[in-house]
Amino acid sequence: MTSEVKELPEKFIGSFKLNRSENFEEFLASKGMDIVSLLEYCLYATLFSYTEMDFSGINWFLRKMISFASVTKVFSHSDETKGAYNLCNLSSKKNAIYKNWKLEEEFQAEGLDGKMHKIKFYFDPATESLKETHIRVDDPNDHGETYTYTVDGDTLALVLMMLRLIVVVIVLNAVFDKVGAEIAMSDTKALPEKFLGTFVLERDENFDQYLEAKGYGWFMRQVIKLASVTKVFRKADSQKPNRYDMENLTKRKNTLFADWALGEEFTAEAVDSLQHKITFDLKDLDNVLTETHIKVDNPRDFETYEYYRDGDYLIMKMACKGVSAKRYYKKQ
Repeated sequence: MTSEVKELPEKFIGSFKLNRSENFEEFLASKGMDIVSLLEYCLYATLFSYTEMDFSGINWFLRKMISFASVTKVFSHSDETKGAYNLCNLSSKKNAIYKNWKLEEEFQAEGLDGKMHKIKFYFDPATESLKETHIRVDDPNDHGETYTYTVDGDTLALVLMMLRLIVVVIVLNAVFDKVGAEIAMSDTKALPEKFLGTFVLERDENFDQYLEAKGYGWFMRQVIKLASVTKVFRKADSQKPNRYDMENLTKRKNTLFADWALGEEFTAEAVDSLQHKITFDLKDLDNVLTETHIKVDNPRDFETYEYYRDGDYLIMKMACKGVSAKRYYKKQ
């Protein structure tokens, strides 16, 4: 039975980074699952509050992959819909962002398993916990899963059936990706060639309305719209495998995001001259490149841009407060 609470307590709002997990060895010893079942079962279960873990029963490779895993969850108020919230799941393997959802209202979005889910959040005042339910859209036999969040001081705990094991998912996905690879510790993906090149802004759609939704006045909107913009995606000058550089070139300010890998968060100065945590990744069968920005000094302020190719054009899609816009960059 769901509660009638329509507002999420402020203690859940913020940015939470994975710190440690619990019951790992007990889980492996008791469940006897094959690797696919393990991934399916413990996709979300975790505890956010980090200390070094003891994984003496696991081989060296898995221990190293666990130690390098990075997971961050960001709960924030929506700046687009009154009374709504955003949840940003950031990991070294995949990002999932749920925007503009309200407590007790079901919506559909892509889960961390790459499938479409029916998702609902609700708050239980009796236990002071936030519940997140998932049911896979394409599986009529899926009885769903419920993830429970609680907050204790600065710690956000996410529990599934008393197990806290999301780090296992990251580890085992990494193993799958690198079977047969020469360098097992380099769990990076390749950016499709279609995204590489120099692209010059030619036109846009609904961009003025988007800027207005962002809070820009008339004069600044004209300045921004008249600015020439060139985007350059290329293999990194460092020549490291599967690492890339991206340049934004304008008359007002140039920015360079250097030596990044897909799915790996880095910090850099953005066009607003502020420090951002930035992650590039792929979705929709690698046909869409995503660029997620979280302001370092305000983790609740984040945005994701999407890029896809259409003929000679790289199309950049963005949205704010329910207003969507596109910018068309022609390949040179």
